[in-house]
Amino acid sequence: MYCAMQINGKGAFLVKIDNDNIGFVDKLQEWSFGAAFDENDNYYYYKEPNWKDGVVYVVEKVSEMPAWTSWSGLDAHPATKNADHKALTLVDMTDGEKTKGPQQYRLGADFAYIKYALDKTVDGEQEYLATFFANELRLVRISPQPYAYWNLKVPNLPTQKMADGNPRVWGTAWSYRGSNASFFSADDAEAVFDGISVGVWALPHEHINLKTKEAAANRVGAASTTAWNDGISCGTKTEKKQDACSYKMYRSTTQNVDNKGGTAKSAIKVLHEDTGAVSDQGGWDVDEEGLLGINACAINPVDNIIYCHMQFSDGAWIARLDHKTVGYLMKVEQWAIAGVFDHAGNYWFYYSGDQGLHMVGKKQKLNTYYAYPVRTKQDQDVHLNQKTYTTMSNSKIFANEMGADLALYVEEVEVEGLPSKKVYLVSILADCANDQQDQEFQSRVSFVEITGGIAQKAKILKTSELNKEKTNGGLPHPLPVEDTKPNQDPGCQTWGSSWNLLKGNGKEQMVFAADSGQGLFALDPDSIDWECTTAPCVKFTPVGEADPISWNNGFSCRSEDPSGVVIGKPN
Repeated sequence: MYCAMQINGKGAFLVKIDNDNIGFVDKLQEWSFGAAFDENDNYYYYKEPNWKDGVVYVVEKVSEMPAWTSWSGLDAHPATKNADHKALTLVDMTDGEKTKGPQQYRLGADFAYIKYALDKTVDGEQEYLATFFANELRLVRISPQPYAYWNLKVPNLPTQKMADGNPRVWGTAWSYRGSNASFFSADDAEAVFDGISVGVWALPHEHINLKTKEAAANRVGAASTTAWNDGISCGTKTEKKQDACSYKMYRSTTQNVDNKGGTAKSAIKVLHEDTGAVSDQGGWDVDEEGLLGINACAINPVDNIIYCHMQFSDGAWIARLDHKTVGYLMKVEQWAIAGVFDHAGNYWFYYSGDQGLHMVGKKQKLNTYYAYPVRTKQDQDVHLNQKTYTTMSNSKIFANEMGADLALYVEEVEVEGLPSKKVYLVSILADCANDQQDQEFQSRVSFVEITGGIAQKAKILKTSELNKEKTNGGLPHPLPVEDTKPNQDPGCQTWGSSWNLLKGNGKEQMVFAADSGQGLFALDPDSIDWECTTAPCVKFTPVGEADPISWNNGFSCRSEDPSGVVIGKPN
């Protein structure tokens, strides 16, 4: 591992380091930043003499250079006494192939090394240094020569400036050898852009277009805000692994909901991901005094904690919970029936009747709220018995347009020729046989786009009735009225649980369970036909069995077991 080390009063040095030792290899230009090795043992680094325009220097054959235990060893040898390194003169391919000498171009704050054939006019292997500067990709070709420079627009990168008014600094970059993407993290990674933190972005090399002078990147995760930093890549690209959760399919349940038929009993259950059978391991009872029901449970990807709607006679509260602790966050409208978190930590939940779709997260994410052991806490700072309104301006347009549990669907699309993504809430609406007499029973599937944290009008696609062989991609007809399970609407089909599962083969799967116990069904994303008007417009595959159940909700563990709840402060 090699780094640039600045020592006050002594200068800047290229050093190689391990756990126990530092070896001084060469002198560098002072206060340099942005560096990467190519595959030929050459170290490229960037310096801005006036903190505006900069220079790329190269130190060649670094591994063959001796290392000294002190910086003073470098002064004793003419070859390392001064930072006399080759400064790259670049041909500016962005501006009519004009030559730009040293200190006539400005790059970003860290380099990602790219080995990819980006220039279709050049034969053979090509090597580049990639940097993000504000919402641009600034690219330097280091092989083959002549050295060249491109300034490419990245339209989907965050556009606003940093809090200090300067262009965004992307001080950390990574590229795994053998991969076809590079990664960049902003210094102000926790700043909010379009309802989500700036975070970490991936730059797929195939989406760098030198001809159109544009590239496309996509946000891949959150990151911490940092000041003086740098990214280091080790090893080769790793393949996606199956998640490490002990249990993947969770389900909240309430027997005798609202004390109808007996005392309400709520629990978190675990289901077997292949069979749908309820496991006798991993679940727990939720024994809060006076609890009438729980629903709309989901695991927040930001803090990895379970959140649910907890219903009592005096109202409903959003709460964090684990197997022994419940922490209340806010009072909300009563009797939510569905809930899910999107990838940014926005919590979407749905009510039957005319209340429609609600969301928490546009102004403040749930993970930032304090958790309290009593739902009615009230003092000068906190009033948990004060209802928090979570409606959106268009909440009511979703009334009767969504189902009893929500899954997420991410669609890969192109916007003006560039790759992008759309995110949807997916649910299956409740349908009754009496409403579809003298015709084949068709189930309605709701898709609500929430890209950027803004909900769009629902798109409803219909699917066929499942055939006896279970091979036509349909969903099952409701059970006969006389076979209706307890606490369910006779002759109707309700889909009260859904899951986003990451399977062992690395593939995503959206799974839905019928309350009637007629099975688990996975939605086939490739079958979605947005322009379709005659069923089937979307298809499903039977993937398992399920027990009959009434008041319930499914949620998924995807990365690691849910974290415990801490009372009195944000987790």
